[in-house]
Amino acid sequence: MFKSIDTLSGKRYQTTQEVVVLVANKNFIQQVRSVIGGLRRVGNWKGDICILSPDLEDGDITAEKCFVVNVSQQDIFSAKYNIYHPFFCPWEAVLYLDCDTMIIKPINRLLNMPSHNKTAQIYAESDRNDSQNIRLQNYFPKAREEDVLRLKNDFRIKSLEIRAFNSGVVSFNPKIIHRSRPNLLNDLDAFREKYSHLSPSEWTDQQAQNFCLFGLWEDVDNYVCYWKLYLHKLLPLEDICILHFFRWHYPWKVYAVHAPSGKSFKNLYQENLEYFKTLTKV
Repeated sequence: MFKSIDTLSGKRYQTTQEVVVLVANKNFIQQVRSVIGGLRRVGNWKGDICILSPDLEDGDITAEKCFVVNVSQQDIFSAKYNIYHPFFCPWEAVLYLDCDTMIIKPINRLLNMPSHNKTAQIYAESDRNDSQNIRLQNYFPKAREEDVLRLKNDFRIKSLEIRAFNSGVVSFNPKIIHRSRPNLLNDLDAFREKYSHLSPSEWTDQQAQNFCLFGLWEDVDNYVCYWKLYLHKLLPLEDICILHFFRWHYPWKVYAVHAPSGKSFKNLYQENLEYFKTLTKV
């Protein structure tokens, strides 16, 4: 799944015990740079950052302790599966971030949780739309009764009316997950082949991750949230450190104001991008 690299040699890049992982292609190079700028400027993250990409190169990401690893998948959603590759086992914690996230406070807590937990656990935000949580059954609106039964049997799930997690922000211990799910990468690939016909036209990695990692996730909704919940103060805000702009809202297009700074999210995105330009490799 990786290309042009010894896939068990993550240690050659490692300078810290935790790593933040991003996935992007050249179409999202500005967005990934802005996230890196936010990690360094606001997130107080000084450690390793890995960018998984089919077409970016190290020279595209000039920040210190950042490195690009090329993957074979041109499809970004499938490329995300590589966050579970044993390449990352030298690190004690992985924090994966989508490029439509925005850092608003230090992120260390999200990396400390998997480092200190010795059981197989995925920490992620609840998946939702503007009004409610998404449940497993919502991923497959085309499913017939026999399809639902097959999903339940294949993954030993009693009900599909269970909350789903959003894979845009995921934190975990890579060694423990690999030991718990040694065939996870194959399972994720196979899931799409087996079940994509039940999904709407927009297939993402969400469905496969939720089913293949069923029973392992714990929500971090106190620290990561959908941006509209934050904007309208619909939950406790004091510990929120990452906002997620999913459902086709992007921080680089949002003029709504981030109250603590008095600036629009679009302006904050641009500030992070400008800060990235000050970061150089030693």
